[in-house]
Amino acid sequence: MKHLHEIQNKTVIVLERCGNEEEKKYLNNIGIDSESLISVVKNEINTNQPLLIEVNNARFMLSRDLAKKILVDNVLAKQKILFKGNKTQQREIILGVIQNFTHHFSLKECIKKVEEVVEKNNMNSPNASENIGDITVYRTVKALKEKHILDEIVLPNGEIKYEIHKEHHDHIFCKNCGNIIEFYSEEIENLQKEIAEKHGVKLYSHSLTMIGLECEKCK
Repeated sequence: MKHLHEIQNKTVIVLERCGNEEEKKYLNNIGIDSESLISVVKNEINTNQPLLIEVNNARFMLSRDLAKKILVDNVLAKQKILFKGNKTQQREIILGVIQNFTHHFSLKECIKKVEEVVEKNNMNSPNASENIGDITVYRTVKALKEKHILDEIVLPNGEIKYEIHKEHHDHIFCKNCGNIIEFYSEEIENLQKEIAEKHGVKLYSHSLTMIGLECEKCK
């Protein structure tokens, strides 16, 4: 567990908020309460500069003093919060696998990796967890998606990928090799808001995926 001012470029879950009533009211107004997800977009450690954070797809500058009053933890570390105390060894293994993915992953990839971990445990310990069924993995991924811990991405080829939630960004999908590139453009964000307003619509969220025929990875 850490205080928010200690976090850099990461999404965390809120455990506790301190401060007076006025400060708590302000945090409520920008969507920060118990179990909220906060993405730290920019934080210059060891300075007095405010943090740039993202909550519910909206960005705010948060003073360092107020950030010091918010206790947070890794989004997958607190099973009691995520699953209301329903903690099992199987779920621990699944969460550990998801935690270790460094790329966008499919449900099939997650199931395969869980099977590998279970097989390794069985080889090293006679009391290792019993095999974890595909449905258990699916239900855990589904629950994490519903709690906005995991983001779902539907690629142009129809494949569904997942990633641990972080600050808003868009994607470039390489049709040639399947590589997924993340990017963020303030100009594109503003343009989409302008287009929505032009059509009399208040923009709630959006998902942009650009398709490429070749990327640096497959050149």
